[in-house]
Amino acid sequence: MPSRAMFAVEYPAYVKDTEKAISMVGGREKLAMDVTDDSKTVELRLRPHDPASHPLMGDVVTTRNILFKVTKRTKKSQLGKAKSEPTVTADAVAVIDKTVRFRRLANFQFLPAKDDPLLNFMQNIASVDLEAIKQVSSDEHMMAGSELARWPVPAPPIDVVGWPMPFGYKEESTRPPRSAGYENYLYYGLAIQFSDKAVPAGPTAKIMEKMKSVPQKLQDFARSVMDKYPVISRNAVDVMMRAEQNTSMRANMVMPLRAYVMRTGPWRSCWIRYGYDPRTDPESYKYQVLDMRTMDPKNSQANTRKAKQDEDVEKRSDTPRNAVKAKSFLFDEEAARHGCSGIYQVMHVTVPQIQHLIEYPNGRRRTICQESGWFHYPLVRAIRLVTNNLRKMLLEDKESPVDMIKLKKALLAAIKKEDEEITQKELLTEKMESIRTGVESEKLKTMRNTRVEELMGDLAMAQNEEEQGGDAGSDADEVNFYNDDTFDDFEIYGEESD
Repeated sequence: MPSRAMFAVEYPAYVKDTEKAISMVGGREKLAMDVTDDSKTVELRLRPHDPASHPLMGDVVTTRNILFKVTKRTKKSQLGKAKSEPTVTADAVAVIDKTVRFRRLANFQFLPAKDDPLLNFMQNIASVDLEAIKQVSSDEHMMAGSELARWPVPAPPIDVVGWPMPFGYKEESTRPPRSAGYENYLYYGLAIQFSDKAVPAGPTAKIMEKMKSVPQKLQDFARSVMDKYPVISRNAVDVMMRAEQNTSMRANMVMPLRAYVMRTGPWRSCWIRYGYDPRTDPESYKYQVLDMRTMDPKNSQANTRKAKQDEDVEKRSDTPRNAVKAKSFLFDEEAARHGCSGIYQVMHVTVPQIQHLIEYPNGRRRTICQESGWFHYPLVRAIRLVTNNLRKMLLEDKESPVDMIKLKKALLAAIKKEDEEITQKELLTEKMESIRTGVESEKLKTMRNTRVEELMGDLAMAQNEEEQGGDAGSDADEVNFYNDDTFDDFEIYGEESD
């Protein structure tokens, strides 16, 4: 490798006169200084004698190139002898460690007339010709403001960067502009937690103001839906709105006018009619949501079916019943056979294997529970167990994995547990009232005696089971499976994500 170092200039023009080309970049000395200082840029003036011209800007970059000297030697032909082939040799002369490159975009140029007095004035300033400057300054044309205003002033550089950058231009949409009221009304809707005491009685003034731009037919649709269903899932409303109203609007742009949202609990992700509290109505069990997701990896084809359903809805928007029935918020045998899974409302689950569990005697609670709603833990656990095996039950004619005898025992234990909780609350309430009044009521005495008798009975039963031995332990484990409230099947009732 040669030890000599040089720099190169990638000249953006055809060079005929080397000295003139070097002078256009400022001369040899200035070019050498600019290349030594890496932070500087090199200016190339294609019109060096025109002070109004904008130069091309070049960058000094580090390179690892080699300069070769290529020599071609050809021997002259002699009479009577054949012409010999030329010889070519290449010798490494130097290493090019720096290169000046002019790859930026050229700026807009301004071309004034040659007899323009302003151009002469600029040239005289550049040449520091004091007498010429004084002569031009005393010129009548220069002193006349009206004439000076008509002179074309050299334009400043438009772009100081020089590199092309994405503009992000987008064609003007041909769709009509949307009304200012068409916004994500979920932010203007009312949402409460399961633990909140009161429910909203109606929309706020802000919601009413925002809803003024919503078409009347969509407002009528929201009213009819909430009159029919006091609680309905968001997904179901979205599907019905697209199918019946032939619109792409989302339900959260209309429904806050008629319903509020409960972010946690058994009615999460559902629209609830203003003034209606499902926590106080035992019949609202049919509106709470169930986790029908499965752990079967074959159910990945459910996504393909759902996409096909979406296409069918668009094609058959004139037949609302077919469009709605094809959607995934209805969990029927067809959906189960295809492996569909998700979060469904109880009233939308029509599979017989699950329906008979939903309507199972003693399966519902007397009091509301955030984790399982109006259902007992064992029943919800049994529904989850059937859901995970439902596809095999339908396609392979498998039996239900739920042992109904053990489920009955688990439900009886859950009922007993709930009764104890209710009794404890009533005892506490009566005790607080007795403390307030200073008199122990007969009801408190009766409740306390009844509770003692129950505890003694439980103790005697436990002793008998211990003496008998046998399979009592395994049965207890099975019952505990249905009664275990520590499993994570109720994660759907937690905090709703935005």
